Amino acid sequence: MGQRSLEEIHDRIKDNQLADENYKWKHFGTLNFEVAGTQNSGDYRLNIEAGTTVRMYLLAKTDCITYFDVRDPETRYVFGSSDKNSLETEIDGFKATTVLYTYEKDATMVIRFGVRWGCSKMLRTKLKLLVFYQVKETE
Repeated sequence: MGQRSLEEIHDRIKDNQLADENYKWKHFGTLNFEVAGTQNSGDYRLNIEAGTTVRMYLLAKTDCITYFDVRDPETRYVFGSSDKNSLETEIDGFKATTVLYTYEKDATMVIRFGVRWGCSKMLRTKLKLLVFYQVKETE
């Protein structure tokens, strides 16, 4: 069996998440970023409705420290890969970090993900951030 690609690992996580019978996850999309020059992270915005649970997976093939964090528009930290309940694992040589968070009220997520400074091999590191969500059923 040959080396797996970032896209193959991405597809495996996506398929497994959507097949979860305990939660009715929807795939919002996948954010892509490649480290270049002094640009070590990508920034994105996403609006969320109250009662929505968000799950993110950050994937990369690197020895560097990867991270993602979600802040509010005033740049206050909300959740991310540094949370105590986040999980980092390795899948076929790729780093995968995940965490989930439930929003109590409508919000704008300011998402940043990338590679921490100080890693000599960070240039051209490709990262994928999969974003899933589930809206709580209202009775």
